[in-house]
Amino acid sequence: MSPVTCSQTNNKNKRLPTTFAWTSRGKTAIVRWEKNFGKYSPQERCQSVAPRFQEAYDNGTLQMITNGKINGQPD
Repeated sequence: MSPVTCSQTNNKNKRLPTTFAWTSRGKTAIVRWEKNFGKYSPQERCQSVAPRFQEAYDNGTLQMITNGKINGQPD
Protein backbone atom coordinates (compact mmCIF):
# COMPACT_ATOMS: atom_id res chain seq x y z
CA MET A 1 0.00 0.00 0.00
CA SER A 2 1.14 3.51 -0.80
CA PRO A 3 2.15 5.57 2.27
CA VAL A 4 0.27 8.64 0.90
CA THR A 5 -3.35 8.38 -0.30
CA CYS A 6 -6.40 10.49 -1.09
CA SER A 7 -9.77 9.41 0.30
CA GLN A 8 -12.83 10.83 2.06
CA THR A 9 -13.40 11.79 5.71
CA ASN A 10 -16.39 13.11 7.60
CA ASN A 11 -15.97 16.56 9.12
CA LYS A 12 -18.93 18.44 10.62
CA ASN A 13 -21.37 16.22 8.70
CA LYS A 14 -19.57 16.85 5.39
CA ARG A 15 -17.53 14.36 3.39
CA LEU A 16 -14.22 15.96 2.50
CA PRO A 17 -11.39 14.78 0.25
CA THR A 18 -8.45 14.15 2.56
CA THR A 19 -4.78 13.46 1.97
CA PHE A 20 -3.58 10.71 4.34
CA ALA A 21 -0.13 9.40 5.19
CA TRP A 22 0.70 6.09 6.82
CA THR A 23 2.91 6.76 9.83
CA SER A 24 4.16 4.75 12.78
CA ARG A 25 0.84 5.74 14.45
CA GLY A 26 -1.23 4.41 11.56
CA LYS A 27 -3.24 6.25 8.93
CA THR A 28 -3.05 10.01 9.67
CA ALA A 29 -4.98 12.83 7.99
CA ILE A 30 -2.52 15.41 6.65
CA VAL A 31 -4.78 17.80 4.68
CA ARG A 32 -8.58 18.05 4.55
CA TRP A 33 -9.54 19.86 1.35
CA GLU A 34 -12.65 22.05 1.84
CA LYS A 35 -12.65 24.90 -0.68
CA ASN A 36 -12.30 25.29 -4.42
CA PHE A 37 -9.03 26.91 -5.45
CA GLY A 38 -9.33 28.61 -8.80
CA LYS A 39 -10.63 26.02 -11.22
CA TYR A 40 -9.66 23.08 -8.96
CA SER A 41 -12.19 21.31 -6.76
CA PRO A 42 -11.15 19.90 -3.37
CA GLN A 43 -11.18 16.39 -4.88
CA GLU A 44 -8.95 17.44 -7.78
CA ARG A 45 -6.49 19.10 -5.40
CA CYS A 46 -6.37 16.02 -3.17
CA GLN A 47 -5.72 13.75 -6.15
CA SER A 48 -3.06 16.14 -7.48
CA VAL A 49 -1.18 16.59 -4.21
CA ALA A 50 -1.13 12.97 -2.96
CA PRO A 51 1.20 11.71 -5.76
CA ARG A 52 3.55 14.66 -5.17
CA PHE A 53 3.74 13.83 -1.46
CA GLN A 54 4.34 10.20 -2.44
CA GLU A 55 7.15 11.16 -4.83
CA ALA A 56 8.81 13.29 -2.14
CA TYR A 57 8.46 10.38 0.31
CA ASP A 58 9.96 7.93 -2.19
CA ASN A 59 12.88 10.32 -2.87
CA GLY A 60 13.52 10.78 0.85
CA THR A 61 12.77 14.51 0.68
CA LEU A 62 9.45 14.51 2.59
CA GLN A 63 10.61 15.42 6.07
CA MET A 64 8.17 18.05 7.27
CA ILE A 65 4.80 19.41 6.16
CA THR A 66 3.90 22.98 7.01
CA ASN A 67 1.65 25.72 5.69
CA GLY A 68 2.52 28.98 4.03
CA LYS A 69 1.92 30.93 0.84
CA ILE A 70 2.46 30.11 -2.80
CA ASN A 71 2.29 32.95 -5.33
CA GLY A 72 0.94 35.22 -2.57
CA GLN A 73 -1.95 32.84 -1.81
CA PRO A 74 -2.37 30.94 1.48
CA ASP A 75 -1.91 27.16 1.19
